[in-house]
Amino acid sequence: MTQSFSSSGEAADPEVVFVSRHAQDWQEIAAALPEPGDVAPRIAALGGAAGWILQTFLFLKRRGNDVRLSDSMPSRGIAIVHFDDVGLRSYGLNSFMVVIRADRPVADLCDIQIVQNPRAVNSPRDFFIPYWPQPGLIPRDPARGDRVERVGFVGRSQNLAEAYKDGAFERGLRELGVEFVFRSKEWWDYSDLDVVLGVRDGQESFMDSKPASKLVNSWMAGCPAVLGRESAFEVLRQSDLDFYRVSSVPEALEAIRELKEDPTRYRAMVDNGNARKRDFMADRISEDWEELLAGPVREGYAEWSRQGWVRRIFRFAMRAVRARVIGRSYDR
Repeated sequence: MTQSFSSSGEAADPEVVFVSRHAQDWQEIAAALPEPGDVAPRIAALGGAAGWILQTFLFLKRRGNDVRLSDSMPSRGIAIVHFDDVGLRSYGLNSFMVVIRADRPVADLCDIQIVQNPRAVNSPRDFFIPYWPQPGLIPRDPARGDRVERVGFVGRSQNLAEAYKDGAFERGLRELGVEFVFRSKEWWDYSDLDVVLGVRDGQESFMDSKPASKLVNSWMAGCPAVLGRESAFEVLRQSDLDFYRVSSVPEALEAIRELKEDPTRYRAMVDNGNARKRDFMADRISEDWEELLAGPVREGYAEWSRQGWVRRIFRFAMRAVRARVIGRSYDR
């Protein structure tokens, strides 16, 4: 049944449009409405905007929601746009703008900002929605049992913290009889991994824009995680079974040694992850989107639609000036 995102049961008004300059390139996928997991390699190859815009469109449309994908701002209604596609020239004065910040700076030019880390909620127009779990994720092969022989960093190798790149970490792993694996392309394949490493460098303000994907995906995969002290992980931490928190290479090696030598601990972390992952399944996150669109977005749109043109233009101008003062560029 088609959803209208209306808490009162009214007809589908306003229109909800997912906007991206790449939308024409995505039309084949959008028209087929596949399960995102079935096209995981294609979504990964299309880049970060596809992960948010195309993937969210697919999940909501497949659930019967009345949403549309376009490469241009709608003449009216609600536009959901990735940060990278918002600029002074592309801003839609006719549309209520919902901008997905992702791991970018604060989105000044928007009516509502969606963030992927609760620490990034800093104003009444900021709303947290978890990022999607990795589509098409292949979990760890159960036949591997409790052994710890392969530790994997899943992501681009340049994002691994520098302290882990000088050879000392790999030498320490070899002494434990463990291999280090960079999974820099097939991010969905955890089948041959036993432990996930997720330690990155970065200023706190930048890390506060990052999602908890490395943790959530480790739960989905059935692999215990050894992670850096990032706020997205800390917000989700309920017990020491959720992940190992490390601040140095020796701490990481000690965590991996403990997992290798203590199968009971290993199994307990896997079982805990199986329980924790339920709150981050795609259907649960789809419900978060539906609640946001039916509630705060629709309410914000109703208030915005009552404003005259002069007030809309004034509000846009003030946000543009603020962005210039801070030094953020929106020339696109």
